[in-house]
Amino acid sequence: MWGICLDVSLCEGKLSQRVIEYELSSDNNKAIIVQPFPNFEVDLKKIIVIADSPKYTYGAYVCPVNHPDRKGKIRDIIWHFKNRTFNYYIEVNNKKVSKRYYEEDLVYADSP
Repeated sequence: MWGICLDVSLCEGKLSQRVIEYELSSDNNKAIIVQPFPNFEVDLKKIIVIADSPKYTYGAYVCPVNHPDRKGKIRDIIWHFKNRTFNYYIEVNNKKVSKRYYEEDLVYADSP
């Protein structure tokens, strides 16, 4: 399952408003995060469920359509509330790229 984490206290705030993959706990009251920081639990009331999963997941190797030489991996996925779309951030050679990408801006790439 995929959702948006609204818990600012979790992971020192690193998960606030981030797209997360999660599983339900055995009592169905908590979400156990699978990606991007596994094994954290969060109250289901602090997650907005997203019906569709993102095209690219954390750690997937991609490159921008207009820069096929810039191969990197997905480091962050954010939900754009107004546009109702996923925004992706990548890192190239272990360096964060600050540009925001939409799904149509990226294609899958071979791992470097």
